[in-house]
Amino acid sequence: MKMANENNFSDNSPAEAAALDSTLNALLYKLQNTPLQSDEIESEFAAIRENLSSSSAEVKKEIIISLTSLFDKNNIRINELLFSLLETLILKQSDPDTFLSELLSSQDEQSRKFAAKLLDQKGTPATQKTIEKLLGKEASKILSPYLEYTRATHQDLLYLVPEFGKRPPILTQLLQCQSICNENLIKEVIAKLGWKLMNFGLSVKHCIGISINESLPYFVSDSEAKLFESLVNAKRVSEYFLFTAHGGLPFGTDSTNEVEKPVTLFRSYNLAHANLLQEILDVAPLTEQKVKRIIEQLDKIVVDFIKLFQTYSEECSILPDIYEGIKTKVINKLNEETPASHLSADLTRLVQMFEDPH
Repeated sequence: MKMANENNFSDNSPAEAAALDSTLNALLYKLQNTPLQSDEIESEFAAIRENLSSSSAEVKKEIIISLTSLFDKNNIRINELLFSLLETLILKQSDPDTFLSELLSSQDEQSRKFAAKLLDQKGTPATQKTIEKLLGKEASKILSPYLEYTRATHQDLLYLVPEFGKRPPILTQLLQCQSICNENLIKEVIAKLGWKLMNFGLSVKHCIGISINESLPYFVSDSEAKLFESLVNAKRVSEYFLFTAHGGLPFGTDSTNEVEKPVTLFRSYNLAHANLLQEILDVAPLTEQKVKRIIEQLDKIVVDFIKLFQTYSEECSILPDIYEGIKTKVINKLNEETPASHLSADLTRLVQMFEDPH
């Protein structure tokens, strides 16, 4: 069933469309740049909804896409208002279903999430065409029986979308599961757990309970069970399939470089910082190569620290000058050193200032 468009107006003047676009752009600007109180936000949305109810204009798609970027995980009320507004704007499009399909396949993560949520409101599972478009032909062929059985939603599919140019992580392990147990059992497990708990994989072990001399069962593999069965007074008493699901957040679909994302950057910063401290505090004699390694690592650490904490720490405003001052002293002193296996005590003390500049 297609999403109905009940606004088939013949009167859609350019002036009316331009006025509505201007109103929505103003809302976009305020939400992005102006701290508004809850009652002000409610008032803004109410005024726009009233305007939309009497307007036949079709809003530019670019404005709708820009508005999807304003969903805020920390403000549930704004999300509710924004979702309701965007739903109305989508319904005013000449072909809502096609536009939602475009959003679902876009590279913008917020647009994908919004489109999936709105499509799921209809209560119909994702179509074969949508599955193939999001996951690829190979994945669609393998996963379709399971997606159909579980009536996978569009939001489920977003958890399965792979990194660009790669297969969905679940594919390889799912094929291994098929070689160990039957498809119907796998379907039941997926339906029970849900796709988002296994989007990175699903593994299974065939466990056989072996009782020896009427003992409590030992759980072993099928090949091990055959070995035990060759013994006297050993017999199979039970059989299980042990599934392990591997779930996690879906891969990001926006254009942000993964290395530049705050969580990834912070992990990298911590590892580099720990490695650098070990290098600085190493009891081994200081060498020219070691000093250059320390400076090279510090260049990146200082840049990353400022990226991560410039909105939280006043130190970020003075850090570059302090670091460059110490770095210049170290390089100048290094250039004065005569060729030797070990560097002077003065240079060693300067390098140790990197660990504590006070």
